[in-house]
This record gives sequence, structure tokens and C-alpha cells, in this order.
Amino acid sequence: AKAKILVGFIQVVLSLSSNYRVRWPPAYQAFGDSISRFHIDPIQLFLPSDCFPYRVRLLLYEWGPFTLIACVLAVGLLLRLKEWCASAPPRRSLAEAVKDGLLDWTPAALVIVFMVVPLTSAYTFQAWSCEWYYTSLIEPPDGSVTYSKNLLQDLRLECDSEEHREAIRIAVGSAILWPLGSLVLFAALLVPVRRPLLQQRPNSLSRATSFLHREYKLQWYWWEEVELARKIMLTGCFALIGPRDEASSFVWLIFATVLSMVYAVLVALVQPFKRFEDAMLASA
Repeated sequence: AKAKILVGFIQVVLSLSSNYRVRWPPAYQAFGDSISRFHIDPIQLFLPSDCFPYRVRLLLYEWGPFTLIACVLAVGLLLRLKEWCASAPPRRSLAEAVKDGLLDWTPAALVIVFMVVPLTSAYTFQAWSCEWYYTSLIEPPDGSVTYSKNLLQDLRLECDSEEHREAIRIAVGSAILWPLGSLVLFAALLVPVRRPLLQQRPNSLSRATSFLHREYKLQWYWWEEVELARKIMLTGCFALIGPRDEASSFVWLIFATVLSMVYAVLVALVQPFKRFEDAMLASA
């Protein structure tokens, strides 16, 4: 539980500088820089922005983790099918072997979702973050100044161009697949385990999804859904719905602060964690 809380905190901190364009105090800036040293973005590492178009990197942010999860589940499925084929008759049904193969590696898949959703959410919603720039560093003799609106993530890309509209369409798909899709996935996995958990009769699904609920009290087994929604709001949604200038970004930063305070109060009131120290860490 403590590791999940700390990782979630780091995920939010890493997104602040890119999503909230305000001038941070030097002490906080130094703190953020120290945390960013532990942040490794494999897509940025192997596909630097200078070498690949923005839409290509956006597609990889969208489908890269999905492909990894599919491969992880496929490994479990193939191992169980191999075991099923090698077993002597009478064999159990093929459907049971497939189910067990998927459940064997469901914990690993959930860890991947937990790790990538905030990063993908932040990068996806930055497709709407544009800025106005001077088109020339030298003021024309007639005094007229022209501007260009470019994407902050890739200044080569002009906003409202056909290429940017294509990137927006990709970002919409990514937002449906990851921020929204992860919330639906967690709900779809947590609803069926309600009765086994409350009756304290664990089954194969409740054991496979223990990553989502093992640190919470039984009546609050679904709290991971709330935590995920909070991280999505802080890492991406405010950047999407908020204006782009520094003054308005500061206003949205206040809303984000209020959201964090409300969440801290809720954790202190309802005490969803089994351990008191976990609740204190989450509130802090």
C-alpha cells in the first residue's frame, strides 16, 4: 500500500510542471527536479521528439502499453494451454484453462495499468495545449507583428492545422482507451468481487484482482476507483478544460489543490485503508 501511495504521489508531481504552466517557487522546483531524475519515459527515450512526428509518439503512448498488456496476458494463456495439452485425460474444460491463463497474469496487467494511466493521461491531454509565439525575432519596419500558434509538446506542429487535427483525433481515442477505459476496467473487475470479499470467501477473480483492493477495508474495497479518478483529474483533465495562459493556469492549480484537500479530508473521515499509517500517508 505504501509503495502504491508513493508512486501515485510521484506520478502527480511529475505531471504538474507540464500541465500547470505557472512559475513555481525555487524550493518546489528543486524538489520536482529531484523527483524527475527517477522518471524514465521509454517512448521519449527511444523515440525523441526531434526525430519522430508528434502523432507517431501519441500513437505509441496509446497502443504501446495496450500491446504490452496483451502480450503479458497471452503468455499466461499460452502457458496454461500448453499445460492443458500435456495433461492426461480426462482433462478439465478448455474454457477453464483459458480463464486460469488470463487470471494468472491479471495482477501483472493491473500493475501496468496502474503505472501507465497517469503518464498516458497527461501526455494525451497535452494535445490541446497550444501557445502563441512571435513568427520573427525581429520586429518588422512597419511595426506589424505576426503570431503563430504551436503545440507545446512539439513546437514544429502548428495548432489547428490538418496535422494537429489528426493528432487531436488520436488523442480522443487515447482518452477513451486509457483514462475512461481504465475507470471502466477497474469497475468491471471490482463489481463481481463484491460478494466474495464481503462474505470473506475469496475466489479466483478476487485473488487475481487483489492489487486493487487488498489494502482497503472490506466496505471500501472499491476505493482504488476513487484514487484512479483523482489521479486522472490531476494529471490530465484540468489541463484539458482549463485555459492556457499562466494566470488561468494558476486558477486551475487552485482547483487542483482544493481537490487534493477534499480527497485528504475524505480519507481522514472514512478511513478506507486497513492500516492507520497508510491513511495518514495518503492524506499527507
